[in-house]
Amino acid sequence: MKRKNIIFIALAFIIVILISSWLYFSGGTIKVDNYLNNLVNPIDRNCSVSSDCKLATTNCDFIGCMLDAVNKNWEPFCPIPRLVGACAQFQTNQKEECINNTCVVTHPNLRY
Repeated sequence: MKRKNIIFIALAFIIVILISSWLYFSGGTIKVDNYLNNLVNPIDRNCSVSSDCKLATTNCDFIGCMLDAVNKNWEPFCPIPRLVGACAQFQTNQKEECINNTCVVTHPNLRY
């Protein structure tokens, strides 16, 4: 009887590890992270001056990251850690500014 319990616990543990790994590497945990990020920590775009703003990712994705203007004290809430590092900040033509007390992204090369 004791041997059956040990085998059952070992199989259950292996199944949990396999399902967790599949969710992690298939991107399923990113959806959970993004949902929690939006629920627990809404994006703060409030500002008084442009120095209150920064360009940052507003989600927990690690592929296809887009930068957005947010309050300099705001950080995304991503409880499930990633194996891959943060997004490359390649969008150098973007700039953050405070317009009407809201952080917005502007493109210096474009005329509005």
